[in-house]
Amino acid sequence: MELSTSTLKGLEAAASSTLSDQSYAHLIAAVYQCALGLADQSIVEGIKGDHVILKESLAALLSLLLEAIKCDSDCDTISGLLEDHKMSPDRIQLFTKAYKVAIVERGSIHHPIAPSVVILIVSL
Repeated sequence: MELSTSTLKGLEAAASSTLSDQSYAHLIAAVYQCALGLADQSIVEGIKGDHVILKESLAALLSLLLEAIKCDSDCDTISGLLEDHKMSPDRIQLFTKAYKVAIVERGSIHHPIAPSVVILIVSL
């Protein structure tokens, strides 16, 4: 997978302790809802934290998801990338578990990059 420098920086922001585990879990839900086209403003309302870090993290995690889909990556590849960027094992497991359910078990995300993605990132 090839990820931009800003995406890698965003992954490190998502891994940082400035983002609580609860906020990270909400971000993961938001990322997958965005990719599935199910997102609306309400999914970001419960996320607490610095808005800059939240935007950067959301954009990076969504970029990772879309790149992983594009490259048909497996969970081990994603885990290795997240480990390299200082993500805790619990946070890695949360991302890869959601990936496994959304991609591996369901086959794929049918329409990634819904218009709601842009609205959510701007609205944070």
